[in-house]
Amino acid sequence: MDFDQHPQIPVNFDNPLVEGLSGPRRIPRILGVPLYEGSLEQLVQRLIQVALEDKNGSRSEDGDEKQRRNRCVSAADAHVLVQAHKNPEYKKLLNGFYLNLPDGMPIVWLARRKGFKNMHRCYGPDLFELMMKTTATTGLTHFLCGGKAGVAEELAMVCQTKFGNNNIVGTDCPPFREISDEEMRVLGEKIRASKADLVWIGLGAPKQEKFATALSAHTDSAFLFPIGAAFDFYTHRQKQAPRWMQRTGLEWTFRLAMEPRRLGKRYAEVIPKFIWLNLVSVFKKDAA
Repeated sequence: MDFDQHPQIPVNFDNPLVEGLSGPRRIPRILGVPLYEGSLEQLVQRLIQVALEDKNGSRSEDGDEKQRRNRCVSAADAHVLVQAHKNPEYKKLLNGFYLNLPDGMPIVWLARRKGFKNMHRCYGPDLFELMMKTTATTGLTHFLCGGKAGVAEELAMVCQTKFGNNNIVGTDCPPFREISDEEMRVLGEKIRASKADLVWIGLGAPKQEKFATALSAHTDSAFLFPIGAAFDFYTHRQKQAPRWMQRTGLEWTFRLAMEPRRLGKRYAEVIPKFIWLNLVSVFKKDAA
């Protein structure tokens, strides 16, 4: 675990990682990936503030500020971090994201052990729900991209009926194969035409983070959020673990019981590797 200041994150008040500070701050990093430190509620408030400033044209449009649109925000769990450790290109991609959120309790516990006491879990589905509820009356618009055929449209209805948000301006269910540059460009044009402020992507990691990065070259939105299983959770295609299992870090056992064939091999690799890599890192840090 490395807690050095991340070299690609500038001292930029546009980024919640350095909000309210006059200079660089110590940023938690696990397996080389920088993570957001703060509560979900603080995060949502800040994301909405930035998106509204973009929408209302109150942000600077010169230099780096203009390039900060299409900000990618990941929900990084142990699977994402292990994949990043294995794949330098994927790690580099995540290092270029605007924010990586601590999506699992083991990540939170590790960061707190190293002194980041304000680290809280920022679970992708919870982020989606809170953003939908909080932006319902702000005028911010959403585009839903992901899932099997019809899932995004069904999720749009859930946003209206369950979250009271009628600001879904477009949906798309891209094919599960790798799409061409031309198909990505066409999808980007569709999103630009919808004037969506926030784009939600549900394709599963690591595919969705790569997809979001490629798509961000063709969109003009404030944020792109790869949030994985949230699409299936809120359309009741998959069950979420009870809250007590989420809080105690046992969510993986519930998901494994629900999808043993799909997740068995993944967890057999990810869980021991995540524990081992972080134990090695902790002991190295303690011995230094």
